[in-house]
Amino acid sequence: MIIDYDQLFPGRFMKAGEFQGKDVTLTVTDVDIEDLPQDKGPDKPRGILSFRETKKKLVLNRTNGECIKGMFGRNPQDWIGKRITFYPAE
Repeated sequence: MIIDYDQLFPGRFMKAGEFQGKDVTLTVTDVDIEDLPQDKGPDKPRGILSFRETKKKLVLNRTNGECIKGMFGRNPQDWIGKRITFYPAE
């Protein structure tokens, strides 16, 4: 049963609705940069996290990037092997 709009449009990147309102803890396996299309303007380089527990990747925005930096430090290679819990929020 589909319980969230995000489930109607699956892709290679994570969406909050795919967590179905539950906390999800994932282990970082890679940190990379990829040029991604933007709604307006040219492609933009974005940080991408990969995880052990899923093939889905996370596109970093400024907020979650700053949070992860605060927890694990400025060197993204130090994030590999660290566990991050995503939780539902309003």
